[in-house]
Amino acid sequence: MAPSRVPTGTAGTGVALFVASSVTNQSDGTITGDSGIYASGGSVATVVNAGVIVGEPIGAGGAGLYLLGGGTVTNEGTGTIYGYHGIEASGALTVVNSGTVTGYHDGIGLAGGYVNNQSGGTISGSTGISGSAGVTVVNDGSITATGTASYADAGVAWARADTSPIRAAVRSADTRAFTAAILAP
Repeated sequence: MAPSRVPTGTAGTGVALFVASSVTNQSDGTITGDSGIYASGGSVATVVNAGVIVGEPIGAGGAGLYLLGGGTVTNEGTGTIYGYHGIEASGALTVVNSGTVTGYHDGIGLAGGYVNNQSGGTISGSTGISGSAGVTVVNDGSITATGTASYADAGVAWARADTSPIRAAVRSADTRAFTAAILAP
């Protein structure tokens, strides 16, 4: 298990996980690197963040969190996660966000799982959330795409409060599904 307070990295990966592990970054903590936290494909990770986690924002394609094996991420109200990809996962991922997740490319990219963007939570990127079949998004906060593309995947299930906009926030190859729901005021 990783320590609860992790020092700032200056090169490479801030925290690298190669077995199932947990990382807690407290409100006064900062984790930085090419990827702030990297977990290999066989590692299911649990991350709780109340501080700052930063991955390489441009060029190298780093992520705030790059969790190949998937896992669980809780980004608390004081938490900020930022990188070329804010959060990227190849395995099933559950994200509960009350803070800020920002990606130059994707705010959150996941192959399957669940995103609960709670009240006060912000997810943004060229694509707010990039998901494939089996992703459920519940939004009571703000999900914003800063790029020009607006796509949705037929496998993404949406649930949202009436007052929380989702605008062009999901990307995949299938542009036919959820377009009206995504663009609805």
